[in-house]
Amino acid sequence: MTFNPHAIYINCDGAMDYDSKNTGGVGYVITFPEFIELDAISESVGRYIGANIERLELQAIIQSMEEVLRLSKVHYSELRKATHIIITTDRFALQDWKIRSN
Repeated sequence: MTFNPHAIYINCDGAMDYDSKNTGGVGYVITFPEFIELDAISESVGRYIGANIERLELQAIIQSMEEVLRLSKVHYSELRKATHIIITTDRFALQDWKIRSN
């Protein structure tokens, strides 16, 4: 995949422990194009009980998009300059992702 310097990138993932309660969590990293002066956002939440891995993967996407929508209300004039939002999931371990500074 070619890097798009005009896109907002969302990398997200879900993970679960296959214990008696099926506990799990989600995480995401949102990075912005260099011309948008916002710091990258990293969030990890481990609060799900009785989940399955498919639900967690989808929940990670939903939570990250909700964060982008929340930010778009506050930083509309900056974020509207981005041309794409590119979402990837299950491509890397979140703890291995290095947040790019703007």
